[in-house]
Amino acid sequence: MIDKDTIYSVFDIESQTLQKWQKTINLLSSLLNLPSALIMRLNKNKIEVFISSEDENSPYKKGDNDFFYNSGLYCEHVIKTQSILNVKNALTDLRWKNNPDIKLNMISYLGLPINLAQGEPFGTICVLDNIERTYNEEQIALLNAFKNIIEEDLKNISLYKKIFKSEKIASLENLLAGVSHEINTPIGIALTSITHLKELTTNLKSKLNHEHMSEEDLQNYLDSSLELSDLLYCNLNKSVKIINSFKEISRDQLNEERKEFNINEYLEKVLISSNSIMKNTNINITITSSENITIKSYPGVFSQVITSLISNSIMHAYDDKQKGEIIINYKKVNNNIILNYKDDGKGIKNDNIDKIFDPFFTTNCKSVNKGLGLNLIYNLINKQLNGTIKCTPNLKNGAEFIIEFPCE
Repeated sequence: MIDKDTIYSVFDIESQTLQKWQKTINLLSSLLNLPSALIMRLNKNKIEVFISSEDENSPYKKGDNDFFYNSGLYCEHVIKTQSILNVKNALTDLRWKNNPDIKLNMISYLGLPINLAQGEPFGTICVLDNIERTYNEEQIALLNAFKNIIEEDLKNISLYKKIFKSEKIASLENLLAGVSHEINTPIGIALTSITHLKELTTNLKSKLNHEHMSEEDLQNYLDSSLELSDLLYCNLNKSVKIINSFKEISRDQLNEERKEFNINEYLEKVLISSNSIMKNTNINITITSSENITIKSYPGVFSQVITSLISNSIMHAYDDKQKGEIIINYKKVNNNIILNYKDDGKGIKNDNIDKIFDPFFTTNCKSVNKGLGLNLIYNLINKQLNGTIKCTPNLKNGAEFIIEFPCE
């Protein structure tokens, strides 16, 4: 139900889709030979011009807005009725006497509602002119075709966001499992040290109470206590570092904030988080670069890309318990980072090189993963790191991915 208290939520749409919609609207304006073609979007309690045809005679600019409820706009009627509106000449119809569009001399209108995948209203796609017009069936069909394209894009965006969210949760679960696995050993050693120190202290106290404690007993106790204290400190300190790594990476993945970080230090932390997916394999990961490079980017996205590449290698490049080597190296070229990720697994057929980043493409029919891994990696790098990723063909064995993205 739509009423005056309805607040409409807004989500981000990537630049590639916006560029596509802009071309669509420009084409619509050109084909129908009119000044204004628009995509209107609901934003909280307002309706705004989201995309406007780039015609010098159009009075509408991106970002123009008005309160939605009781605005008198053509688009309000379309959204509320969820039906087409075809106005030949608003000046001859009293329904539109308070319509703000008439003040702009936009007296003819053809519009359709645009809805999200869940059926919630997104806005409208419409065309307007400053002369009386009759829109025929072919023109209405054209507008409807463009409406369907936009709704399909919105559906795909919604699907991608759901998948991305589930992948992020899965990544954090792997991270937590990795931390739990890593922290078991130092905590176990620390607990054993404390237990042994307690036994030594109890025995020494007993000897003291019975006046059987010698100078040698005291010296042995002090030596053992110092050794156990060092062991305890070392392992508790290691546990603190592991926990801090988990806190930093998990916070970065959840917040997606842009900040400075050291690549080598961050890669080491990412490898800790990957131990849960590595522990049942015979695969070794080596970072061959040691350059002290600090960049300003999105560490959460960076960690998810590396973790996803490792998961992809484990799933597709190696058989169970097969020995393998993954090598990661990076360098700074001009103001870009070039990162090479290479495994020595089964490799990728040349015929599949151009398909591997496509959504739902997979060569592993038995896998529960539906071929979204590399597509998600591609989108993370392309859309959030503002970079590129390509796969090098013709390797004798294994696959190599070359990632390039700006340092800031």
